[in-house]
Amino acid sequence: MSVIDEARSKLEAEIGRLETLYFVSTITYKREAKAHYRKSKGTDKPVIFEAGDWKREVAHNAGHFRSIVDDVLPKTLRETIFVRLISSVEVFHVDLVRAIFTFRRDLLARKQPVELPFTYVASLRTLSELITKLVDRDCRAITSGGFDDATKYFKRQFQIDLTALQGYKALSAVHDLRHVLVHRLGYTDEQYRHTYKSKKRRISVDQSYLLDTIKHIRDYANAIVVQASKLGVSHASRFARDQSDLALHIQIDSPEAADLTSPDFFFLYNERYYALTDLIRERHVADREVHLNLRGDSRVLRVYLRKIRVLSGQGKLTILTPSKTRTVKKTKSTK
Repeated sequence: MSVIDEARSKLEAEIGRLETLYFVSTITYKREAKAHYRKSKGTDKPVIFEAGDWKREVAHNAGHFRSIVDDVLPKTLRETIFVRLISSVEVFHVDLVRAIFTFRRDLLARKQPVELPFTYVASLRTLSELITKLVDRDCRAITSGGFDDATKYFKRQFQIDLTALQGYKALSAVHDLRHVLVHRLGYTDEQYRHTYKSKKRRISVDQSYLLDTIKHIRDYANAIVVQASKLGVSHASRFARDQSDLALHIQIDSPEAADLTSPDFFFLYNERYYALTDLIRERHVADREVHLNLRGDSRVLRVYLRKIRVLSGQGKLTILTPSKTRTVKKTKSTK
């Protein structure tokens, strides 16, 4: 499963949980409410619920209770689920951004300068730390800016026009409704009423709108995943160029060997710093044995392998299995 598919699966799992919450809550809630209504019908006694140490009068009488269970509580449940649904889309946007940058690091490039404290830059041990910092900064901007900022970002950085995707128009309106529910508890302002030509002072979410929103989210997620997946096609050949795989199986016989095989190992080649963590594809440690599967520039891997052999010659580590190097086949672009 690709990282992009993982982002969609995470979104789908959240949607599934919210769907289950809604329907299970609705079914069991109606059944329980009906039983309590029968008990209180024909009396003027308050309706009281108990659960462990919690005990509360939820309605003055049977009539009041019926109005609550038929209207107020189901409406609150739908609004709560609705708000979380839209939050899950915002998380999905961020997950997609992170996923795309795992295989298209070049798309981080931009013309405007980036300001970072020199002390922070000097403390960096790996390039991946810097990339994480830059991606985190972009993701925070997306989540704080809302749907419009995410739309601009995907267009600017990935050339993905979200507005052209199935479900986008409906989700844009859904996002505005979420804003009203979160910040105004459903009471509309003049701008909202003007934009959507509505006279309603209080809006909510009925069941059909909630289920339609779920459908729009799924359609939108599928559409954006198709577009995001295309970003890896033309880049594949460039990524594989001059790349090699190196497999190592060694025994650690000294602190120097432990340092050399640590993901934090930092070394210099041709006036440039490299970190082992940026080369590691797989790393398994059992007792004193270490299996390393590395991928990177062929020359950089040769430099690292020489360091391994030097320590082996000094008796500070043992090469248990001869190292295996394989050139990564270049993938033809489908452009």
